[in-house]
Amino acid sequence: MYVGEFLLWFGSAIKAETRKKLKMGYTSGDMTLKEVQKNYTQESVSNNPRPIGPYYAYNDRYLEIRGGMFENFRGILTWISLLIFLIPCFSGYLGLNTLLKLYNHERDNIISGIFSITFHSIIVILLTYLCIRYFRYIYRFELFTIRHIRVRFNRVTKQVYIQRPKYCGGTVVFKWEHIMPANFGETGSDMGGTNVVNLFTFHPYKTGFPVAQSVGIGKNTYHAQD
Repeated sequence: MYVGEFLLWFGSAIKAETRKKLKMGYTSGDMTLKEVQKNYTQESVSNNPRPIGPYYAYNDRYLEIRGGMFENFRGILTWISLLIFLIPCFSGYLGLNTLLKLYNHERDNIISGIFSITFHSIIVILLTYLCIRYFRYIYRFELFTIRHIRVRFNRVTKQVYIQRPKYCGGTVVFKWEHIMPANFGETGSDMGGTNVVNLFTFHPYKTGFPVAQSVGIGKNTYHAQD
């Protein structure tokens, strides 16, 4: 799920000059100035709202709900990582097995045994280094990190707290009135309104930050009102 959050954050963090060279659009979509200036937090779409995603806390002080993009794909990177981790483990097992056979005089060809141990040792050291040095930027999206992003809407202070890993933008705090729907505006749904989670954008026009930040809330939507 953090892949989606990372792409949202990384897309917003790209410099304007680079964005022009790559001919990329702005991450907040094609919103007009009228849409950006509008206060979306004053409107109500239902007299009987029900959550379409799990929330952790709901009281008079705050609402804390699960965030995260592509949660339905969670687990894919874990299985891929485990398969990659098995390669140096299996190679290390073969090398150790050969070493034990040489030590117990169960193998006649000593030269081939030494070559096998050297070959497997190189594979173990090389792949272990690559996994720790480079592949960690991939498997950390699911392994050794917080399982779910939490987004807290404080009813008293009127602030929004987004808890994310540092490599996805870190923990940030925004004002409640700066919330903007990224996938549905006055001009209609930019993404069809369905099959995506609700995307909240905090636009630089309102926050004063150099880039926009977005976060996905809850499960996939099935119609525009979600």
